[in-house]
Amino acid sequence: VYAGGLWVRSSYDPVMQRAAETALRDGLTRYGRGGGWRDTGLSVDMSKDWRSQLAGAQFGTGYPEWRSAVIISKEGSNATIGFSDGSTGTLPAALAAMPKRGTGQRAFDALRPGMIIAVEQEGDSWALRTIPELSGATVAEEVATGRVRAMQGGFDGRLSDLNRATQALRQPG
Repeated sequence: VYAGGLWVRSSYDPVMQRAAETALRDGLTRYGRGGGWRDTGLSVDMSKDWRSQLAGAQFGTGYPEWRSAVIISKEGSNATIGFSDGSTGTLPAALAAMPKRGTGQRAFDALRPGMIIAVEQEGDSWALRTIPELSGATVAEEVATGRVRAMQGGFDGRLSDLNRATQALRQPG
C-alpha cells in the first residue's frame, strides 16, 4: 500500500448518489408535510454563547439550501433568527403559518427564544421548514450485475447514527 499504491474499485456513481439523496429527502419531506410543522425538541441557553451551541448541535437540515437557526426574539408578526456564523435574519409569521403538529395553533405561535429550527431563504426573509419525523432508505442497484450504484440511509446523517440502508433490521426493497 505504501510503495505500490492502492486501487479501490467501486460501482458508486456520484450523479446517481445525489439523485438518490434528493429523491429520498423530497419524498420524506412531502410525506411529512401533511402532518404540519414538528418541533425539533432542541434548544440553546440564550444566556450563554448561542452561536457555539447552535454550531455544536446534533441537527442536520438535509438540504444544502436549508440552514439551522435559533430563535433570538419574537415581536409581533416577526421573529429574529440567528445563525452559527453570527448573522441574523427575519422569519415573518406568514412564512411560518403551517399548523404545529398535534395542536391547532400556528407554528409561528409555538416558536420561543432559544429553539433550534430549520429555515430556507425566501427573498429577504426566511421561511420555516420541518424535518420529517419519518426516515427511510434507498438503494439503487443494477439488477443484472448486483452493483450498488447509490445508497442513502436516512434524511441526514447528523440526525441519526443509524444507516437504515445497511443497519436496519428490515432492509429496503
